[in-house]
Amino acid sequence: MLSSPVRILVLAVFLAATLPVALASAQAERFAAPFIDAIDSTLTGEQPPDLALDAIRGVPDEVLPAFDQWFGENAHRMPPIYLFTYADRIYPVDQVQAARWFFAGRTRLLYDALRCRDTSVFERVAEVDSVLATIVAFVQDNPAEGAAAGKWALKWDSTHDVIERPDALLRFCLTGIRGRRLAIQQGKVEGVTREADLAKHPGIHIPLPDVDSAQGWVQPKSAYPKARGDSFMITQRVIDQLVSRR
Repeated sequence: MLSSPVRILVLAVFLAATLPVALASAQAERFAAPFIDAIDSTLTGEQPPDLALDAIRGVPDEVLPAFDQWFGENAHRMPPIYLFTYADRIYPVDQVQAARWFFAGRTRLLYDALRCRDTSVFERVAEVDSVLATIVAFVQDNPAEGAAAGKWALKWDSTHDVIERPDALLRFCLTGIRGRRLAIQQGKVEGVTREADLAKHPGIHIPLPDVDSAQGWVQPKSAYPKARGDSFMITQRVIDQLVSRR
C-alpha cells in the first residue's frame, strides 16, 4: 500500500492531468447549452422549427464534441430536417459522421414519404439529395465509408423508436402535387391560378392548403409498420449499390 505522502503525490498528479480536461468539458457543455435549449424549445412546440435549424447551423467547432453527444442521445426526437441540417453543419469537420446522419435523416424522410397517399412527395427526398450534394458526392467517392455510414444509420434507426408527430406528417404530405393543386384552388398562391402557370414558376413559394383532416392525405396507422420496413429496404438497396462499387 502506498504511504500517505506518495498517495497525495499521485492524487495531485492525477488532478493536474485531468482537471483541465474536466474544466474544458464543463465549459464546452455550458457553451453548448443555449443551442440545446433552442432545439428543445422547438421540439416541445414552444418555438418554430426555424429556431432549431439556426441553432444547429450556429454551433461553434469548439462546442461540437459536447453538442454531438447530446444530439446523438436526442436525435430520435427530431424530424428529418434537423438531422439533415446537422449533417450539413458537421461535414467540414467530420465527413463520416455527416454521412451517418445524412442516411439516418434520409431513412426517416423515406418513412414519412411512404406514409403519404400522394407519392409525389418523394420529390422532397430528391431535393434533399440535391441540397446535400457534397455529402452525396462523398458517399459516392468513398463507397466503403458510405456503406458503413448507411449501416450505422439503419442500426441507429432500428434501435430508436420514431416519435410520431401527426401534424408534422400531415404538413409534409400536403407538399405534393395534390396539395399544390388544392392550394391553387383555394387561392393561396398569389399570381398563380392554374397548374400550367405553376409549372412556369418552379421557384414560387406554395403555401399549404387548408384541409379538414388527415384522412385522404395520410395512410392509416396499420400501414406504418410496412412503411418503416420499406424505408429500411430502400436504404439497404443504396448500401448494396455502394458496396458493389468497391
